[in-house]
Amino acid sequence: MLKLASISKILCLVCIQVAVSPFFAMGSDSLAKDDSVFSTDLKEADADILSSVFSDTAIDELELTPVTFLQPSPGNYPDLNQPAPSNAVPPPVTNRLNGRSNKGATYYDHSIQRGLGLLRCGQPMAALDAMMCTGSATDDIRHYKMLTMGAAFGELDMISEARAYYNRVAQETQNEELRQLAYQSTQELNRYVYCREKERFWFKATTFYDSNPAILPIFNAVGIPDQDADSTFGNSYLFGYEKDIVRTDDSDLAVGLVAYGTENYSGHEYDIGRYSGYLRYSHRSYLNCTPTYSGIVMNYDYVTVGDNSFLSNPIVSPWVTFQHDDQYSTVLYGDYKYYDFLGQGALDGTALDTDSHYGRVGITERYRFIPYDNVLVALGYQFARNESQGSDYDYGSHNIVGYMLWEVPETETLVTLAAEYHIRDYDNRNSIITTTTRSDRELLVGAEVLHPIHDDWYLTLDAWLDLNESNLGFNDYDRFRGGIGLEYRFPHSFSERSRDFRRF
Repeated sequence: MLKLASISKILCLVCIQVAVSPFFAMGSDSLAKDDSVFSTDLKEADADILSSVFSDTAIDELELTPVTFLQPSPGNYPDLNQPAPSNAVPPPVTNRLNGRSNKGATYYDHSIQRGLGLLRCGQPMAALDAMMCTGSATDDIRHYKMLTMGAAFGELDMISEARAYYNRVAQETQNEELRQLAYQSTQELNRYVYCREKERFWFKATTFYDSNPAILPIFNAVGIPDQDADSTFGNSYLFGYEKDIVRTDDSDLAVGLVAYGTENYSGHEYDIGRYSGYLRYSHRSYLNCTPTYSGIVMNYDYVTVGDNSFLSNPIVSPWVTFQHDDQYSTVLYGDYKYYDFLGQGALDGTALDTDSHYGRVGITERYRFIPYDNVLVALGYQFARNESQGSDYDYGSHNIVGYMLWEVPETETLVTLAAEYHIRDYDNRNSIITTTTRSDRELLVGAEVLHPIHDDWYLTLDAWLDLNESNLGFNDYDRFRGGIGLEYRFPHSFSERSRDFRRF
């Protein structure tokens, strides 16, 4: 059944990664002028920067800033906006997507102006399209453009590509101010990669109403409820901890622990405890001019019901996301799960044995509205297959899934709406009604509101409905659950970043 987790978990499933802002504009008078700090010798300058970034004292004093380059004063570069002389040969201007040339190009570099404007509008891929593979009238214009492109790659979290552009400018340019801008940008890349928080923590407490707590486990694993139970109010608690153990420009490896528990006001035999440990690897690459985000999560769940062991559940979940442009992205993903139900009564290998191998593959298309980038919609398809030790629970399932994320302007409230429709057709005749093969249709709809109330504290509201209709009447059920809660995330950089759904 649909369990709308916090928005950070939804995004983890579909590969929600960190988006880095592109600009932190400053005037040229803020640039360091001392050649003793920025030596013209590249190796010495790099050594100075790296030592300042990674020294113990420097790390203690660092204030993380967005990946960026410092924008030079336009007054120092009048040729950026000058028309070409009448006898000048126009440089070729091409676009990385269509390869066409503009024979009427002049020294006025429209590509830089378009790129800067698009970056300020939160469209880094369009900015790259405007600037990549275009000609430049002077070396300063070319290097300025490369710094702008590095900032666009930084916002896309393509750190290796951004670093390559910054390093190339530092090596090639004869302009000291542009060299200093490249060093500054590289230093900020290092701060982002190596100096942001490595440990993250979150906690959530919720008071809920549950119309049927007897549908176990928390989700519909094999499509059958334990039994109907009286509705109840209750409390739930969620603790999460995650730590990065390896971090590079292109990859991250993290370990995490999550504990979830419910306490029903009545029906304590249905109190749930769920304890999870996971290892997550994520990778970023720029393939065929397409930002690509991939990874895999290896997870182990242990579930208790009442005071008894209920389920052991190892899970492997790979994914890959292709960011086609600033609006469209495609997510491919899969799951393998083994459901080992503990002490559930049915003998191993009999028709009612629910122990199962479950596999699922899916594709989701996502669309972000521009210029109003506070809305993201997604629609996807899944095919799932359950192979059970009991013949009653072998099935194939076709699932339609969709969701919408909306960040309310001004308030920064995040609203999530989600729906799924499952078509499950079972393979074998039912062991109880032997003339019938089971067929289920399940509808799940839900909503969640995440509203910041103070610093890293959030008010949460959630509600979801699960309706299962079967041709075998004793497998029909419905369930409604709604709750109000309080959530805390630490540190502040994680709290802010974990709400950013716009790109990943």
